[in-house]
Amino acid sequence: MNKIIDFIKNHFIYFVAGVSMLILILIFAIITINLNYSAKLDVLVVPTDATVKINGTEYRNGLYENIHVGRAKVQISKEGFDSQEFEIDLKRDEETRIYTYLQGNDEWYNNVDEQTQYLIDIINEYNGEQQTVQLVDKYPIMSAIPIVVEKYSNNYTEYVSYRIDGGKFADCEQDFCLKITDISGGNYERALENIRLKGYNPDDYEIIYDDVSKKGYAG
Repeated sequence: MNKIIDFIKNHFIYFVAGVSMLILILIFAIITINLNYSAKLDVLVVPTDATVKINGTEYRNGLYENIHVGRAKVQISKEGFDSQEFEIDLKRDEETRIYTYLQGNDEWYNNVDEQTQYLIDIINEYNGEQQTVQLVDKYPIMSAIPIVVEKYSNNYTEYVSYRIDGGKFADCEQDFCLKITDISGGNYERALENIRLKGYNPDDYEIIYDDVSKKGYAG
């Protein structure tokens, strides 16, 4: 023991440096672990007794914290239902949701209890919201439509009325297009200019023009 004490006294600077280095390594390791295991995961699957595996680890419905960050493979299965398999991206300090229900047993879903139906409604609502977010990401003008214009001149000699909607219409060749419904007639170029003024390029979208000024408009 005395030899150890003498060694520390004779090499105090090196001892302090060594201890400091060990502390720094420990702190760095703790920070690294916290960063790599900082994702959150919210699981909601129907049927509630379905097997949910993420990177081979089994989960149940609930909120999980301190999940490893990165890509993860999800496998959901239950006998009598269609299995699902997909990948998710677990991000640092963010919550990822897996809200889904398995298909394949209509008789089972037609006889679910009130609580299970409540969970199904939550899943449908969330997925609907996500589809809207994805649509806006792909087609930014979604955040600005519908665009409704009704304009009267001071002497009532000019009447401008049209609206611009977005979505999948009967005449759409793509999965999304803009529809200009011209109520007073002759407003096609005005509508295109309106789109430009709002910061969007009409050339980026498939456009359907419907002049209803001569055939009536029900609103």
